[in-house]
Amino acid sequence: MSPAQAALHPPVRVRGTVTLIANQPAILFVQDGSGGVCVFGPRDVAVRRLLKPGVVVEVEGVVQPGRPTPYIGPRGKELLGITVLATARPPAAGKATLPELAGSTARHGELVEVTGVVRGVRAEGGAGAGGQQDATVVTLAAEGARVEAAYLGPAANLPTDQWVGATVRARGVFNSSHPDKPHPALNRLLVFLPRDLAVEAPAVPREKLPVTPVAEVDDAVAAAAASPTDPTSPPPPASPARVRVQATVTLALPGKGLYVQDGPAALWVDAPPPPAVPPASAAASQPATAPVPRPGDRVDLVGFTARRPGGGVVLEDAAWRVSGSGTLPEAARITADQALGGSFHARLVSLDAVVLEVSRLSEGPTLVLQAGERVFLARLPDGGPDAQPGVKENSWVTVTGVCVNNRLPGDPGPAAAARPVSFHLMLADPKGIAVIRAPNWWTLEKVLIGTGVMLAAALAALAWVVALRRRVNEQTAVIRRHVHQETVHEERIRIARELHDSLEQDLLGITMQLKATEKLLDRPERARDSLSLASAMVRRSQAETHRAVWDLRERKPGQEGLVPTLRQAVAGLTTGVGGGAPAVEVRVEGAERELPPQTENHLLRVALEAVTNAFKHAAARTVVVAVRYADHRVELTVTDDGKGFDAAHPPPPISGHFGLFGMGERAQKLHGELTVKSQPGRGTEIRLVAPVGTNGNGKS
Repeated sequence: MSPAQAALHPPVRVRGTVTLIANQPAILFVQDGSGGVCVFGPRDVAVRRLLKPGVVVEVEGVVQPGRPTPYIGPRGKELLGITVLATARPPAAGKATLPELAGSTARHGELVEVTGVVRGVRAEGGAGAGGQQDATVVTLAAEGARVEAAYLGPAANLPTDQWVGATVRARGVFNSSHPDKPHPALNRLLVFLPRDLAVEAPAVPREKLPVTPVAEVDDAVAAAAASPTDPTSPPPPASPARVRVQATVTLALPGKGLYVQDGPAALWVDAPPPPAVPPASAAASQPATAPVPRPGDRVDLVGFTARRPGGGVVLEDAAWRVSGSGTLPEAARITADQALGGSFHARLVSLDAVVLEVSRLSEGPTLVLQAGERVFLARLPDGGPDAQPGVKENSWVTVTGVCVNNRLPGDPGPAAAARPVSFHLMLADPKGIAVIRAPNWWTLEKVLIGTGVMLAAALAALAWVVALRRRVNEQTAVIRRHVHQETVHEERIRIARELHDSLEQDLLGITMQLKATEKLLDRPERARDSLSLASAMVRRSQAETHRAVWDLRERKPGQEGLVPTLRQAVAGLTTGVGGGAPAVEVRVEGAERELPPQTENHLLRVALEAVTNAFKHAAARTVVVAVRYADHRVELTVTDDGKGFDAAHPPPPISGHFGLFGMGERAQKLHGELTVKSQPGRGTEIRLVAPVGTNGNGKS
């Protein structure tokens, strides 16, 4: 079924023989003459007890689009529909090769039998894998292909002693289906019984393997490839030679492998898979491979020889033991052309070069070096700040490390090994870099950098000046708008204060005169005088209003001073009122002198406001206005015998009483101090002290 068809989840019913069953994960394989299929999902408990290899069943479900092959699953959250029809013998396992299983999905779901050499054994599952069933994974290799055989059962049932290197025949179901959640059954040959993993040729124990010199490992590869076979028996699977090597570690890359060297011969050793062998047989299996040896350690290695594409012999799936510690072999002094020749691959070498660049790649700090006409890299392991090379560009250095030739892919034979296209050095630590000569301080690059810095500074200064000028212009415009707004606001407050302090007092006087006229209607002469006075006060109010609007602050020639103006203003408040009018007395202390017009205006308005409040709100009978001239100040005191009020809690301006609020504003304008003393039933005293400077003529 194509992936597009499987994506539609069509319903399906199949009939066949059960070849393998597991509970965790809940996986089942059914096979007939046309092939096999994976059934994945929960099953009924009663049916589960009847299921075993060889049982003929009918399965109903829906197709699930596994990756890359589909499988049968349940409908939604339902259980799989499985019906047991009969009991029969399991089908015979078909012969297969490891390349067939590793390279395609043609044998998916089929019961097959393969043969290969064990490269590694490890345990998976259990509590460490989310509660899934235990699995012992055996890695088989043959003809350049690898397949993992997973035994889904208790690890103690498998006799895994000395399996690495043994030829094993494995019988099981190959699964390439990928359900939604990964589990140990994916892309593996699933083995149901321990006897389905049979050793055909046991491995030679480590101690009985002869020690092969590193220089002869290449010959072992060639001998394994040319070994004759018995024409009367089936040919064994082609397999690399298993050899034992003793050498000195020149470089260890954790998680990747080792470079080892014995005399002038060197070799790369691939890191083996994790040594997680089942605990029951761990003592007799391959030794643990951690920790990683250090440069200079002597190691005893057992692994499988192989030639990588593009040339180069390596030791794969190796297990090692540290047999002692010694000194590193002497590094060969070579040139870049000699390193490129290929004969120093994997050897510890030393050569002189100049540092072109110090950079950092994904694998760690890297130096770009040049020796003669050759440019190459020297790489350090990623070991944090301690692994930084600490050299500068244009320095002459001697680098000591393992030479690694990079060859063209293609022919894996010995001829390809002589055609490396480049090389690089792998360094164990920054100690492999020795500075011969430090770079000259003045270089063309530094001159260009200095010139660029000065040019950038000049441009930055010019940009700063332009930006500053623009900023100053913007701030100037903001200040102008702010001053204009403040001026308008101040003018509005001034006009409101002037209208309150002048117009309201005049209107009060006019009101009192009109009331007096009403009382004197039976005496026309007196009523006419009162009306004439009210008319005069109206004209005066108009003049005061005009003066307040136009801010007539400068005293005109012939205009009277503070005290005469004050006497005239308070007199207009009481003239013609009659016997019931309050008495206002104006007193002067000290030498009367001319004050600045603005000071006189504020003092006059405060005094008139206080007198008006005494008449209007306090019902006072006597009001005393006292003006005291001192050397550098003037004091204004207004005292009445009215009803008084609580000075600690005066009425707020929002209530319509602006008198005290306006007095406070005028005191602030004069930089003076306003004091209000009052208690209910005991009258009120308002005192304003304003500073006045002198310049010889009495003016501030």
